[in-house]
Amino acid sequence: MRPEHSIRDCPTKVRCNVNQCQHFHHPFLHDSWQQPATVAHSSCVQPRVMIRVLPVILSGPAGEVSTYALLDEGSTVTLLDESIAKQIRAKGPVNPVLLRWTKDTVCDHKDSRNVQLKIKGINCEQEYEIQNVHTLKNMNLPTQTVNAKKLKSMWDYLKYVDFQSFDHA
Repeated sequence: MRPEHSIRDCPTKVRCNVNQCQHFHHPFLHDSWQQPATVAHSSCVQPRVMIRVLPVILSGPAGEVSTYALLDEGSTVTLLDESIAKQIRAKGPVNPVLLRWTKDTVCDHKDSRNVQLKIKGINCEQEYEIQNVHTLKNMNLPTQTVNAKKLKSMWDYLKYVDFQSFDHA
């Protein structure tokens, strides 16, 4: 539902009719509504969930690279695509990493390296050293595009938040 959508202004008012309910709301609000859940993902569909990313500068012995950091509060490990580690020559010992997620899906990265590097925001002078970063070959994460102007026009609370648009981050 859009934020400005309410029952008062709804052009498609339809009564619920689950167990003779006559309220104007979606039938899914009733516990008795039983329908198997179907989840699908397609890279062609515009996502409704925004992945939290920040533009950052990573540096190592051979220089620096501008990229995006994905913020994942549930993560227990810091990962870096091997290609970026090579660009900045962040080197370290081979330290295999085993990634496990839903439905016992496991991915064993035997050639992962444990590296350290420095990170800073694109408009910041302060650098922070990050240790125990695991490299992975070809992470191939999905990208997202954010139009800051459009989001600020859709959501009033973002009008005073300073953030930039980005493309394929």
